[in-house]
Amino acid sequence: MIRSTPSIPIPRTLPLLPLQDKVLLPGIVTRLQVSRRDSIPLFEKILRVYDSRELSKCIIGVFPIHTPDASTTDSEQDRNKKKTRNSGIDSTEDALGAGSSAGQVVPYRPGNSGASSNSALNPAHIHSTGCAARLIRLERAVGGFTVVLEGIVRLRLNKIISQSPYFEADVTTLPDKAVDKNDQELQDQIVTLRSTSKEFVSLLQSLKLPAPVLTQLQKFLENVGTIPGQVVDLLMSTIESTYDEKITILDAVDLKVRIPKAVELLTRQIHVLKISQKVHDNVEGKLNKKQREFYLRQQMAAIKEELGEKDAGEDDEMTIIENRLNAANLPPEVQKAADRELKRLRKMQPASSEYSVIRNYLDWLGDLPWAKSTEDMLDVERARKQLNDDHHGLEKVKRRILEYLAVTKLQQLKGDVKGPILCLVGPPGVGKTSLGRSIATAMGRKFHRIALGGVWDESEIRGHRRTYVGALPGLIIHGLKKCEVNNPVFLL
Repeated sequence: MIRSTPSIPIPRTLPLLPLQDKVLLPGIVTRLQVSRRDSIPLFEKILRVYDSRELSKCIIGVFPIHTPDASTTDSEQDRNKKKTRNSGIDSTEDALGAGSSAGQVVPYRPGNSGASSNSALNPAHIHSTGCAARLIRLERAVGGFTVVLEGIVRLRLNKIISQSPYFEADVTTLPDKAVDKNDQELQDQIVTLRSTSKEFVSLLQSLKLPAPVLTQLQKFLENVGTIPGQVVDLLMSTIESTYDEKITILDAVDLKVRIPKAVELLTRQIHVLKISQKVHDNVEGKLNKKQREFYLRQQMAAIKEELGEKDAGEDDEMTIIENRLNAANLPPEVQKAADRELKRLRKMQPASSEYSVIRNYLDWLGDLPWAKSTEDMLDVERARKQLNDDHHGLEKVKRRILEYLAVTKLQQLKGDVKGPILCLVGPPGVGKTSLGRSIATAMGRKFHRIALGGVWDESEIRGHRRTYVGALPGLIIHGLKKCEVNNPVFLL
């Protein structure tokens, strides 16, 4: 949230609120959950001293915390302590008290609320630059307080005065200097900031951000020539940036340092927004296209229904399916089932999960060779010659096959269409498959071999029920479709 910060007198001594992974900039309103044991006494006192209507008179200093990594070397820690002494902050030994080991740096760990001295915040980890803030709202919450703060002006931490029951420090305000219109370098930076900011806001508009936020941003951008520092702080609070990058902006008191860094971060954010916008447009375009096609199809169907016209033409999907089913010469009972399913399909939306199941079922009905068959050539002498040409020996097997063909011929003469099943037994390589192919050649039929190796479920042979997801016809139906006739010789 953004506010126009009025000129407020800042005391020389302020209570401190250390923040982990959070940076408050001037002019920005933020909401915080406070549960640190070295900050709760501060807000307890504020509730006792200030009335709810006078909270805005309470000014505190908000400073980020720098937590050193566990891999920090002793030499780095020594340099940090030396830097702390030079800046006027109490040394590590003094900050921790007599109970701590000499020279030991105890890093602050987020969420550590222990009562021991090791859980206390080391003053050396408090950043040297912060922000004065006034209280807007203060409420008790589970384990601490809910605080709403408004940043006012940057602060320089001179020295920690007190650590108990909360931190107090001597600070110096670091207000933005007035813009020198004769400084050409600064004016050039402001021009770059203005153009980059406008491009950033235009991208935010395309992403449909809330109107009040965009209005405030545009209002501030109009004054970028007179208050560039406030514009930078505002923009930095709206873009994605790391904790260290925000601290860099907080440290940049000089506008000539702050503006180029802000332009760099804005340019990076603009690049990210452009990629996001491109992805969003592609997805939205595809969705809009599908919705538009569905709407137009619904309108076309409604118009044809009003005119009493039936769907016609090769481009009509339903007509194509219906023509394929009619051309397949289905048996009466199969034709009845196909008409019923086709009627259901016409009433369904293409996006329905059952639509593809019924469509696949009708496609298979239209592809099967219901009325296509090869004419049998049951000539025993021709079959004997074919078997002798293809195989040497195996007289007993050949005699049994010829008996089978003779019986089949007699059954056809009597009108009995039942066909016996021949069982060929033997190890691999003795000629079972070649015998089956010879039988098919002798009878003038097509031959199809089905390998049953690895088949453990009979559903793979006879097919699955349509109620199952991804149901498919079995190996027999697949063989009929491949052979394109309804009377091939199957070898299982």
